[in-house]
Amino acid sequence: MAYGLAEPEITREGASRLTLRVTGIGADDAGNLLGATAQLEFRKPILSASHNVICETVEGDTYAAPYSPFQFAEDREANRLSCPAGSGGLMGFVQWEPATATDSQGGEQVLSGAFLRPNAQVADDPVNVVIEFTDEGSLLLEQITTELVALPIAIWIDEDLVGAPTVSEPITGGATAISGLSEGEAHILAAQLNSGPLPVPVEIVSTEEQP
Repeated sequence: MAYGLAEPEITREGASRLTLRVTGIGADDAGNLLGATAQLEFRKPILSASHNVICETVEGDTYAAPYSPFQFAEDREANRLSCPAGSGGLMGFVQWEPATATDSQGGEQVLSGAFLRPNAQVADDPVNVVIEFTDEGSLLLEQITTELVALPIAIWIDEDLVGAPTVSEPITGGATAISGLSEGEAHILAAQLNSGPLPVPVEIVSTEEQP
């Protein structure tokens, strides 16, 4: 494997069952590595005409709030970015839409994992996954981050919000990093982004962790 884990040992057991032994990650993490798809997508906040962020309460009411990273809070467990309370006193959540830009052929494209090079690496101090986009992806990323300077950009993986960092300046050169992960999560994500999901459905029958 090309992502920081030892080469796995695979044993066939019958026509449709395999035993996989891999070192470097726990049993639960190994199961997650096989079962997840790692569909990476970038999203941008829906904005009002005055360039404020559109928020929606649990009751379905919407309001616009000026963005400040100190007043908006990530809630990764609930997969949302909380807004400051509106005039009615109720707190809402940022509403997102796909982050799109114009490709080299003049078409509109969503920035996603389809534009990544398969060379994601885990860095430490702090732990993050360094990713590099293709030339086409780099073009999209620069346009999107130029549009979102001083606004958040949301990173979603398999419909889970990984983070919503504030864009401080346009990202040029096509490389960036995904942070906010544990070391184990970072290695799993790098593996998934580099290899993609298995081409057939997988059912995890059991896992066992050995010393």
